[in-house]
Amino acid sequence: MLGPISVDVIKSHYKSAALKLHPDKHVHSDEATQRRSMERFRRLQVAYEVLKDVEKRRAYDQGRLVH
Repeated sequence: MLGPISVDVIKSHYKSAALKLHPDKHVHSDEATQRRSMERFRRLQVAYEVLKDVEKRRAYDQGRLVH
């Protein structure tokens, strides 16, 4: 089992994924692709909000916080 992941690692991976999924990157794509990227970006933001906060992450791990 892996140990806890640092907030810096989480932030780094979030930034990388956010750059790829940001809706502005898909302005010239078809409508379905735009909707998919917006939904994936929204889900990424929610996950990041939980993972960057130690208390929220602990609550999620314990099943007390569900999104």
